[in-house]
Amino acid sequence: MANLRTNESKETMKKNFSSGFASFIDRTKLTPKQIAESLGVSESAVNGWKYGRSFPDVPNFLKLVDLGLSPLEVMSEELKAKAVINECESRIESDTKTLKALKKALHKDEWTSRAEMEITDNLVKYSEKKMEYAAHLSALLGLSDGNPY
Repeated sequence: MANLRTNESKETMKKNFSSGFASFIDRTKLTPKQIAESLGVSESAVNGWKYGRSFPDVPNFLKLVDLGLSPLEVMSEELKAKAVINECESRIESDTKTLKALKKALHKDEWTSRAEMEITDNLVKYSEKKMEYAAHLSALLGLSDGNPY
């Protein structure tokens, strides 16, 4: 699976965070003062996040999420792409495991028809192919080694 590390500089990360954070403030209609009071930090700290001078530590970031900040709002496009690919790979892997278990169960059931077994076999092959494509996409983007397993 792709990892979510990035080569972005701290300044780029601050810029991405501040842009998303400003959108969060606009969307929620919260003032920096209200956010500061809710988090127990100074208003100048909140303004620092808003204008890209700094970003919050993890506990304050989690409090912001509790207030309605979506982590996707403050992620760079590169990180968003990596997160989407990770989610897709995870779902495909889960689907493949489920289908393999179904296939195993159907092959053990003497009442299962040949057509049902063929359908299940084809679904497993299709799911495995999706894993290969996701891994290939990850490798093309430089996010993984291209190994689907």
